[in-house]
Amino acid sequence: MKILSIQYGNIHNPYSHGGLANLLHDTFKRMSKQHEITCLTGLLSGKTKSAEIDGIKYIQKGLSKHKFINRLSFSIIISFFNSFKNYDLILIPWDRYAPIMKNLKGNCPVVLELNLEFFSIPSKIKALEPLTRFLLKRQLKKCNYLLTMSEGVQKIAFDYTKEVRVKDILPGGVSDEFFEYPINSEHEKYLLYIGRLDISHKGIDILLKSYRLAQVDIPLVIAGDGIDKIKVKKRIEKLGLNKKVKMVGWVQGKQKLELISHCMAVCVPSRVEGWGLVATEAAAMGKPVIGTKVVGLEESIIDGKTGILVPKENIIEFSRAIKMIVQDKELREKLGNHARETTRLFTWEKITEKRENFFYKVVDDFKRML
Repeated sequence: MKILSIQYGNIHNPYSHGGLANLLHDTFKRMSKQHEITCLTGLLSGKTKSAEIDGIKYIQKGLSKHKFINRLSFSIIISFFNSFKNYDLILIPWDRYAPIMKNLKGNCPVVLELNLEFFSIPSKIKALEPLTRFLLKRQLKKCNYLLTMSEGVQKIAFDYTKEVRVKDILPGGVSDEFFEYPINSEHEKYLLYIGRLDISHKGIDILLKSYRLAQVDIPLVIAGDGIDKIKVKKRIEKLGLNKKVKMVGWVQGKQKLELISHCMAVCVPSRVEGWGLVATEAAAMGKPVIGTKVVGLEESIIDGKTGILVPKENIIEFSRAIKMIVQDKELREKLGNHARETTRLFTWEKITEKRENFFYKVVDDFKRML
């Protein structure tokens, strides 16, 4: 198949290189052995406008390197001035800050992919919320082919669409190295938050307050980068946690594996999620996860079996979960061992095979419609 993915973000985009960009790249690099895959992405400073990475062709579009104008220009150019021919399938991973308003019923099938529950997630620019939600509803009404990261996201999407012919749920995958890493229960040194530093979405403020209230002796490590890096530092100082909370920046590769390996548990205090890939990665390494009862995490974390789920925004309950995990080694090991086993369904090979099979179903259905 010749597949085109129209996505603003990619693994080298400083404005959008997080979960979805990595998820798509990890899947496409495996699919590129059998299929021709092209990704249209935003314009990157200092990068060539066309490059092949891991067998995937990346083409940059946009008129400016300023992040806001870049997003807007990418959206306009792709939506109104680009015509796409000779592809077997087009994928549009939804980005509300760079929405693509292509006709979803054209010469080839167009798949809309939702990785978040966009109708409740607060926008960084509140004035844009009504517009971005209107645009997504408009696309959903015309959508025949839909991928979502979780069942919860799919159910919400179905409130706005009646024409979906082929659908599937496709969470993120986990590399084999996570499963192969030995479970390290004898050298657990800290609690861990790992992810984007985005207070409004990721609930880092709730984590810090809960951690202080729990009054445990073990440190908290925060790994990641993002728009709220400075704000997180200031909140740590304001709460008097300078000596107990350590920020280590963005981690990946072996550094990430080592960091997870030596933690007691991974904390995911999110206000919104699509799935919660970090929860799956932690589970693959035999680590329990403390998370919140939100769409996505309610599926990636099995309460009482692979981790502990508490109501979102609930500082008291999150602090109790922290205490329980820190004080009960037997519970940690029980949750961690079960977590590793249940997560084997989410290897990249299995997720890639599922995406590929979905694409074949879409193409076959489209041909029958002609």
